[in-house]
Amino acid sequence: MAIQFRCAGCDGLIQIGDDLGGKQVRCPMCQLVQTVPDDAPIEAAPASSPQTDSPERRGDIAEAIAEQRLPALSVPPPLPPQSVSTRASQPEERPRRRTRDREREDSSVGLVVGLCVGGGLLLVLLLGGVAWLMLSEHPDPGPWAGPPDNFVGKAEDLKIIAEAPPWDLPREELLKDIAPFIENREMRDNLEKVKGNLPPIKVGLNGGVFETEVRFEPNARVQRFEFDAKADTVYWIATKDNFRINVRVEEPGLPLPKKELFGGFGQEKPELAFLAAKPGPHSVFLEADAFELKPCRLTIREMDGTTPLPNRLKIKTGEVDLPRLAHVKALDGFDRELSGAAFAPDNKSFFLAHSDLALSYWEHPDNVQKGVFKTNKDRLFALGVDKHGRLYAQAEQVEHGAISMMERKVADILVWEKLKPTLDKDLLPAPSKVITLRGIVQAFINSHDGRWLYFLDVHNRKLGRIDTAKATIEKEIDTLSPGVKAFCLTPDGKKIYCCSSANKVDVIDAVAFKLIQTVRLDRGKPIDIAATNQGFVFMVGDEQIPDNDVHFGGTWSFMIDLSPFALKGRGVGGEGLEAKIMPLPVAHGTTCVALLPDQRAVLFSGDRRVTPCSIPARPALFEAAMRDGNLGSDRFSRGRIVLSPDGRTLVHDSGLILSVSR
Repeated sequence: MAIQFRCAGCDGLIQIGDDLGGKQVRCPMCQLVQTVPDDAPIEAAPASSPQTDSPERRGDIAEAIAEQRLPALSVPPPLPPQSVSTRASQPEERPRRRTRDREREDSSVGLVVGLCVGGGLLLVLLLGGVAWLMLSEHPDPGPWAGPPDNFVGKAEDLKIIAEAPPWDLPREELLKDIAPFIENREMRDNLEKVKGNLPPIKVGLNGGVFETEVRFEPNARVQRFEFDAKADTVYWIATKDNFRINVRVEEPGLPLPKKELFGGFGQEKPELAFLAAKPGPHSVFLEADAFELKPCRLTIREMDGTTPLPNRLKIKTGEVDLPRLAHVKALDGFDRELSGAAFAPDNKSFFLAHSDLALSYWEHPDNVQKGVFKTNKDRLFALGVDKHGRLYAQAEQVEHGAISMMERKVADILVWEKLKPTLDKDLLPAPSKVITLRGIVQAFINSHDGRWLYFLDVHNRKLGRIDTAKATIEKEIDTLSPGVKAFCLTPDGKKIYCCSSANKVDVIDAVAFKLIQTVRLDRGKPIDIAATNQGFVFMVGDEQIPDNDVHFGGTWSFMIDLSPFALKGRGVGGEGLEAKIMPLPVAHGTTCVALLPDQRAVLFSGDRRVTPCSIPARPALFEAAMRDGNLGSDRFSRGRIVLSPDGRTLVHDSGLILSVSR
């Protein structure tokens, strides 16, 4: 059953279910709230528009009423019966016309309100973006933990980044010179205000960071800030949100002006870094161009040595005594290129494996060849010599031409007892022992005491160690990162570092022979590695790193700082440690890196060049010195190098033997 009745407001016919009798509903046409009669007869509908009384419209009305989307309101007293009958007999269009007019007005108002709201939201977003750009700041690097023992660098090493534009504000000296020639008293007074606007503003470095907004008045274009600096501490000073601001620094007891950094078009954030050579109040001068009225934000931050500075801002370390390379011998012919080299731990001899299937034996440090062995069809790779004089290697049969390092196949480890070669090119005897491996060995490295001979099997992704007393594999680690490429042992023999092309570095306790942690890198794809006792890890990678701060075209050489100082306060266990690489300005493609035993430098090698690189005390703050060295060879090679235990001799895989000066 259904109840039908006419609305008391617009006289429209409403039909609803009989279960809503006596309840309050809202007319969907005029929005009048009224009480539904318990039982209402069906009256003849007055003349109305099809839109109002069509079956489809009545269904929409019943559905809207049944949902009761609006709360019930107080109902006005019902109209007398005669009023209802009068309306039924004489319908009028005025209420409906008023409703349509009100709908049009509401629609216009809604459009205007929507446009206003939308415009306001766009304005808020625009202002928010501008505010974010103005207030964005560098992350706080944390407190400074004290200078290292071998800190180097001076305030005089502060670098000039850009030249001063010719329209920049004259210096105090220039103002002093031209003031007497200015006849206009008002202009001269303004210049005096500029000169006199140098009251020291004391800066308190709260937690090593100071930031403030600096506003320049039209007649006051210079601001000076003073802060008490610590000795042997690096500070980073920068301004932003401006275009024409100069920055100067004055140290205690040093004349003005000091080294300067200039802003200008295209450089919106002048910045500099300097080492406070001695404690005391340091002055930072900000000088604005005559047309610069925009406020700027000044930041003075005490650098803790873990947040890297851009390479262009790293502090020069002055003259560095880098090692020099000199030719000792150049093996004849392309067939003398090397596939392996190994020095004895006692530094008295070394073996070289050649591409013509020969194995030569040399005395060291005289670098005199004492004998040669010839193999039948085998070329030797990855040589190693233990403290008992045993030679370890892998062999690969060569049917046609030479085998490159990339074409190697799985093999076992061959062991020879003390070999006694002669100059008659004796046939290499059969190995005295074979260690089953079925893998590809990248290199052999002796432990610090000679008890172990470490090796990396890149095929099976295993790091193993051989007990040199028994010439057997004593232990293996098979949980290395995928794509492991190379490994190294620190000079003190305590840690092993393995690098992976998957941008990971595995750190192993060499004594306990246990994986300590895995460090994730942000980029680089390293293929070779060397590390100091302190945890400075140098790598070369397959990924060229574009960085205009390093050198045009990119670099393949980089490092990370895993020293206890850099790791202080960071998670160091398991997979939780991440490190951002610091590119090094080696100006050629590199494939190999080796650390000098005295840890004063590393050697980056690639093709026919070997570049010595210094090891800065704080790699994040001080730049590394380089010396690019061309070997003068016409032979193209991969550039693999092997250093003698004393670091005095270097063997290059192009067939060169070089001396390394101390």
